[in-house]
Amino acid sequence: MGDTVTDAVTGMRQKGLLFSVKYRKLKTVYEAVVRIAQRDLIEIKNKIRWGITMKEQLMALKVQYDEVLGRFLGKEDFYLRMLKKFLDDKNFEGLEMAVQAKEWPEAFKYAHTVKGLCGNLGLDGILEYVAPLTEELRNEPYSEGRIAEYMSGAAEQYRKAVEVISAL
Repeated sequence: MGDTVTDAVTGMRQKGLLFSVKYRKLKTVYEAVVRIAQRDLIEIKNKIRWGITMKEQLMALKVQYDEVLGRFLGKEDFYLRMLKKFLDDKNFEGLEMAVQAKEWPEAFKYAHTVKGLCGNLGLDGILEYVAPLTEELRNEPYSEGRIAEYMSGAAEQYRKAVEVISAL
């Protein structure tokens, strides 16, 4: 029986099968090390890129950066992904159209949604206009002057936010 095992091992070596098993294990370890190194490199690049630039740019939008980052478990990349998703949201456009058309109940729904989004993302620059706008739209009688004033401020802050977030 010993000769059979020896013959089998010898045959496997000749066919390169033993090398193949060792190679696959080595390749798996190598790939894991490369993945970890790539992840670490990405984190380092993000810290260099975002450590100053992202934080300062968002703070210019009145984002309480450290507080907001806590909501996202300290994960800047996750927070950035959510900010980028904000750019795809159509509720602010709906709010602008509803206010322009003087559809106050519809405008309230949009304003309330935008208020929630901005609150969760810490976009306080927009929130400081959208929160009172939401309250103004909550009940009749509607003050078109105040609505226009809040909407103007919210639109200006929204445009700034879109510009900054797009550049991140």
